[in-house]
Amino acid sequence: MDKKTLEKKLHKQLKEWQPIIEQFKAQAIKTSDEVREAFLALLDDYKAKEKELLDKLEVIKHESEGAFKDLQVGLKKVSKDMAKTFEKMSSHFSNKVT
Repeated sequence: MDKKTLEKKLHKQLKEWQPIIEQFKAQAIKTSDEVREAFLALLDDYKAKEKELLDKLEVIKHESEGAFKDLQVGLKKVSKDMAKTFEKMSSHFSNKVT
């Protein structure tokens, strides 16, 4: 996958997740303190990974295709980590909404 394609794919995924996360945040207000705190911890983790991903995307904009190939592994790892955190947040939260 070339860098433009990967960049578009990752930005699209972030854009798709954002409204879902906003819904979770709105629902978290109505849950118990324990559920809300667990959700907010996962959200903090997600936001840290999102920042790392966006920082890496900014770096690759200025790199050649050859350098991009080296950075691609790290970029995909952060993306997978974010997806796992999103899934944890989603399943944790949806299973415990009261």
